[in-house]
Amino acid sequence: QPENRFLSLENPAELQLSTQRLELAATCLLGSRDGQICLQGQWIEGGQSLLQVEVEQVSLDIVSLFVDMDWAFTHTINGRFNWQKATNFTLSPGELLLDEESTQFKTGPGIFQFQLSEGNLHSGKLDLPIPGSGGINIDFQVARLLQGDAAELQALMKLNLRDLTPLQLVVPYLDVIKGELEADIRITGNLQQPAYTGHATLVRGHVEDQSIGLVISDITLAGAVYQYDHTELNGSFRVGEGRGQIKADLRFEDFLHPEF
Repeated sequence: QPENRFLSLENPAELQLSTQRLELAATCLLGSRDGQICLQGQWIEGGQSLLQVEVEQVSLDIVSLFVDMDWAFTHTINGRFNWQKATNFTLSPGELLLDEESTQFKTGPGIFQFQLSEGNLHSGKLDLPIPGSGGINIDFQVARLLQGDAAELQALMKLNLRDLTPLQLVVPYLDVIKGELEADIRITGNLQQPAYTGHATLVRGHVEDQSIGLVISDITLAGAVYQYDHTELNGSFRVGEGRGQIKADLRFEDFLHPEF
């Protein structure tokens, strides 16, 4: 993994493992940016299971150890996880980085909550404010979590952006992008192949490509999301004294390089 993203064992930890029993003594993993994950657990066949995890100043970039990504984060995570109790993690303010450069996609302090019982993830919630713009709110449940990618997913995502500057991440050829975007998206299916349905609206849209002197204003769009990577929007726009109708077909199979 990259040199600035790592996890290392602080001290040797006792581990007992058999087909009837698993026991891990208290131990800590140290990570980049002074992060720390401390954990201990116990499982006995036919008995009570125990898993406790304490996370302190852990970089959100820890996900890059498990998932290949083109971006990085400056956020850190803090909180405690107990297999038998509701869990609440806090997410520090931070920024999304692309190729180690700023994207101006900054978020405020967020929360990540969930509860596990009998192999199901209940009452999941992610609130991520975007200062001066709005935020992203996701409520979710995952049934039969131990099935991995085949686990069933139910989620509702609400997106409210009053400042579209962060969207220049996916449309970098535009010098100016303004407007207000709202979306309610329901997510079903499984973790490997989620399906998206819902609707989205854009009002008071304004974009500029200064290299060719193009200014499009009063953009209004509304439409449906009906596939995991496909959205159709219809509306109107103004260029100078002229007006026109617009139909937008967006495909996000590669989220950072969408097709329009």
